[in-house]
This record gives sequence, structure tokens and C-alpha cells, in this order.
Amino acid sequence: MRIALKKDSWRFWFWKGDYIGKHEDDFIKIVHDHVCPCVACGGECKGIDTTVFCKEFFNTCFQFPIQFNNPDNDILEHIKKMIEYWKEVTPSTDAWHARQD
Repeated sequence: MRIALKKDSWRFWFWKGDYIGKHEDDFIKIVHDHVCPCVACGGECKGIDTTVFCKEFFNTCFQFPIQFNNPDNDILEHIKKMIEYWKEVTPSTDAWHARQD
């Protein structure tokens, strides 16, 4: 996970990984609503196709496919759940910055 702060905004980015398992429907909907497309931010990335909690998404950001921009209090509650989820999955993820070598 990455948190980016700017003068007038903040953003939570979650790594590419295996988004699997059973979770509350509202949590899954919020996550699905925040899967982001590739924006060609640099390099040779052309986006990736990925599955997030059983739903397939095409041409997503290759490194941070789930992004929350300026979240409100309700979304922050779901971000807390995402952080707990990542505590469990980080050891087995293939995301570049999540590895624990």
C-alpha cells in the first residue's frame, strides 16, 4: 500500500495481488468501484488484465490497480479493511514493493 499526500488531496494505492476470499458485499463493491485503468504513467507499461474478488477487469494499472482518491469517512472504513487484508496476503504477493525478502 502507498499513501500519497499533496497540498489539496490524498490517495491510497493498493498493490497488484491476489484479491480472493469471502468478504462482505459492500466491501467488495467499494473495492470494485476503485479499480483504476492504466493511465500510461511511464515506462513501457500497457496495463494489465486482473481479477479482483471474482470480477475481471481489463487494462488496469499494473502496479496499483486499486486506488482511493480523497476518501470520505465511509470509504476510510473500507480502507481499514483493505489494510487488514494486505497484512494477511503480503507474504505471498507478487507485487514489487510488497515483497519481504
